[in-house]
Amino acid sequence: MAVLTAAEMALRLNVRDVGMEPEIEATIAEATAHIEQIVGPLEQSTRTALVSVSSGVATVPVWPVLSVTSGVDSAGVTVDVSAVKVRPGGVLSSCPASLYEVTYEAGRVSCPADLKAALSELVRHLWQSRRPASGHATPPDGQAPGYLLPYRVATLLEPHRLAGFA
Repeated sequence: MAVLTAAEMALRLNVRDVGMEPEIEATIAEATAHIEQIVGPLEQSTRTALVSVSSGVATVPVWPVLSVTSGVDSAGVTVDVSAVKVRPGGVLSSCPASLYEVTYEAGRVSCPADLKAALSELVRHLWQSRRPASGHATPPDGQAPGYLLPYRVATLLEPHRLAGFA
């Protein structure tokens, strides 16, 4: 199920033309992709990754990780992953030494309200920046538009931001 539907956003954007739904859906998809680069998947999804195990520890590229569902070694033999522990930052510990390809659940069981609000706000920002000028110096809510990521969106995303390198 989508975190945010076109019908919900049409209501927020005050768009009454149902013919605009595909454009709203495309804007939601664009905003979702951008936010997921910052905080990881908003919804639960199954991922597969090739990993290298060192001292029983492996790292997967997409997180947060909810669970590890299966593993296969380099010979294609299924590996028991019941003892694998999920750690913050996409780190898997207690991995069998032969683990090579891992299938896991990444994302969130349910999207937190602040992430949904950030997505909604980014969709609104993108939508308004593509509409013809309305004669207002600033949007009706008095918030000046941001250029890369509106401050309001960045503030909502901050507690969920994935760690990285500067």
